[in-house]
Amino acid sequence: SPLTLSTNRSSALNSSLNLFANYEKNATLWASSLDLAYALVKTGQNPVQKSDDKIEFNTKYSRKIGQGKWYYSSLLNFKSQFTNGYFYPDDSTVISKFMAPAYVTLSIGFTWKPVDYFEVMISPATGKWTIVTDQTLADAGAYGVDPAKIENGTTVAGKNVRTEFGAYLNALFKKDIMTNVTLTSKLELFNNYTDK
Repeated sequence: SPLTLSTNRSSALNSSLNLFANYEKNATLWASSLDLAYALVKTGQNPVQKSDDKIEFNTKYSRKIGQGKWYYSSLLNFKSQFTNGYFYPDDSTVISKFMAPAYVTLSIGFTWKPVDYFEVMISPATGKWTIVTDQTLADAGAYGVDPAKIENGTTVAGKNVRTEFGAYLNALFKKDIMTNVTLTSKLELFNNYTDK
């Protein structure tokens, strides 16, 4: 029997940009970061697909409590993406866009920072907004916003914003593990007080 070789080629294009600014003086810490990422992949005969797409901005202001390792903190976080997302392999059904969704989190609470490379913020008072600017997605109720509905024979458009209030935890580990190599790990948890 003849030998058949499969040539299933794969190509990928990745780009990322990480910017940060840190300020520390006396009892004040202010840390801001901007993470941008975009990646495409093509495997075999499949069309080019997006494999990463991220816009994330964080800014956190903290003030030390006494001489310990605790701080009063406030945090602002914004997340979205650059381009349309699709329900692959269907590359005609749009499931996400720039600002659809976007997430904005505003939080006040306390940060525990036992060492320079690890910190945990605990907030009992956090507002979270989910924004869906594309009306077609909003009308479908995508990402938890209220969908379009019919009232008295009239169609009422879906909501573009979902507001939540709850508790928030943000843990960050960021350490240089060798020359030009930094290990970063982040955990975010949110519990909505108003869930039914």
